[in-house]
Amino acid sequence: MNNDFESNLLKRISFILTTKNRAPYLRKALENISQLIGPSDELIIIDGNSTDGTKEIIQNNLQLIDIFVSEPDESQAHAYNKGLLLSRGKYICYLTDDDFVYHEAVEQAVEIMDNNLDIDVLIPGGMKEKNGKEWNVYMPKGSDFGKNVKSLYTNNWCGIGSFIRTKSIAKAGLSDAFCEALDYSYIAQCISRGLNVKFARINMYYHRIYEHSGTVARFKAWEEDCLGIINKYCSRTFYFRYRWWVLKRKYKWVRYFNLIEVPLRIIKVLFQEGPIIFLRKVTRRIFILTQKFSDSQENGTALNDKPPVVWDGTIN
Repeated sequence: MNNDFESNLLKRISFILTTKNRAPYLRKALENISQLIGPSDELIIIDGNSTDGTKEIIQNNLQLIDIFVSEPDESQAHAYNKGLLLSRGKYICYLTDDDFVYHEAVEQAVEIMDNNLDIDVLIPGGMKEKNGKEWNVYMPKGSDFGKNVKSLYTNNWCGIGSFIRTKSIAKAGLSDAFCEALDYSYIAQCISRGLNVKFARINMYYHRIYEHSGTVARFKAWEEDCLGIINKYCSRTFYFRYRWWVLKRKYKWVRYFNLIEVPLRIIKVLFQEGPIIFLRKVTRRIFILTQKFSDSQENGTALNDKPPVVWDGTIN
């Protein structure tokens, strides 16, 4: 008789893919997924009751799929929760129907999780593309990512290809089924409940941002949810700083107020903390910027570079 939680899990990885009315993308996604799934893994597809050719594509790929659910969903997060509840793997990996994930990076993530039993959630890096412009999702060594919810908004990351230790869900809980910003909402929930969240320097995915992508098609709702998450978990000071950043992004003329903001912050630090603390902060800031530049050169993270499938595999 097995008395611990993980020994009762029958699979290695539960890949969860949510989709709705995106049959052409789903067909390509399944071609990619066929290269990811090992004999001890499972694929769970949660479909929001598609009315296009999704079900026909599923029928043509039954050899890949362990569980297929097709019924109305309230949201992508609602669909994801169904996949969580049906999963039987030691690890859960979240996939999308319009991104490419690398097999080598998946195996690297499993190795990291196997060798670091204290990690509950592993967030990998990758590459994004929009309107022909590519950039790396990568964090240099020394990042504070995962230490608090604020760090989710001050670092460059994405939830695609995230690995969650299944037994940790008992503590993390399910995601907010009515939140549009699924990755931010769930990882913020994990951090606030004491789970160990780490970033791995692995090139896991290639994420092309389409017009139907959630951060584009439902941007207003996504942005409102992000503000709600910050309001719930972060300080009021950071909440207003984030709102200021949103305004600068929306209205170009607002950024000129930085000319007033910077000297005011300098004066505040000088008067409240003194010149020695001020010089220490300036020195530290210069050091951090230098390290980021140096690390990007060493690891091939310049925007125009196409990095190898697997970076160095180290974690923060």
